[in-house]
Amino acid sequence: MTTDRDQDGKDMGDYGREHEGQGMADKVAGKVQEGMGKLTGDRSEEAKGKLRQGKGSLESTVGSAEQKLDDAAK
Repeated sequence: MTTDRDQDGKDMGDYGREHEGQGMADKVAGKVQEGMGKLTGDRSEEAKGKLRQGKGSLESTVGSAEQKLDDAAK
């Protein structure tokens, strides 16, 4: 069985790896942002950092799911 690729030649697994990587980067950046907020006493920055971590976690989970779906389709 062949996998469907988009016009750029990418399949769902490729996008999954990209999403997973971007999610991990967002989690790290959010952790740093949260830490800077705590360090400076800026509760807004701290909250933004936590939100960014959550977004990163979600994107990473979506990426993992995309990879699993692609693997199952092969």
